[in-house]
Amino acid sequence: ISTIPIENTNFPVIVVSPLMLGADVRKVKQYLQLNEQTEDAFLNLLDKRFCFFTHQIKDNQVNVLNIITKKLVKENYAKEGILEGAIKREKLSSTAMNDFAMPHIEVDFIKKPVICVYVNPEGIDWDGTLVHSVFFFALNEKVKPELNKIYETFNEIASNHELLANLKTSSSFEKLVYILKEGL
Repeated sequence: ISTIPIENTNFPVIVVSPLMLGADVRKVKQYLQLNEQTEDAFLNLLDKRFCFFTHQIKDNQVNVLNIITKKLVKENYAKEGILEGAIKREKLSSTAMNDFAMPHIEVDFIKKPVICVYVNPEGIDWDGTLVHSVFFFALNEKVKPELNKIYETFNEIASNHELLANLKTSSSFEKLVYILKEGL
């Protein structure tokens, strides 16, 4: 919030009157509400049943994908063949970046949308890259109207090195959500 325009920043700037009039207050509230809705689009897709926390030594990509996709099929969120589809997708191009991986699958495999999270502070060998967090995007047409908001929030997560480092310490769904909310 500033009384003068600030350009070339890495964060949004809301210009208000030095007197902070009613219109200015509404402008700030509107921004905060929009920002909260953007975060909610992502956070609402998290589900305790699809968040996994482990300290397994020598964890790897195939193990993680196997655990996540089996759970998705078991809970009727995905169709059979999702594991093979996810592995095939990763062979095209790895989704590992920095300290996380973001595997995803074609919408045809997904019955109900959800974002699965897998955390291992010991590390996961993701096709030669060591990652500590995996965000499996199991999305379908139902979330299409929210897709930009979902990816906007994920981009915030992906570019926040402190948040990614803190995610390694999460050992429960509640702590994971707390860390995400604090970091966003």
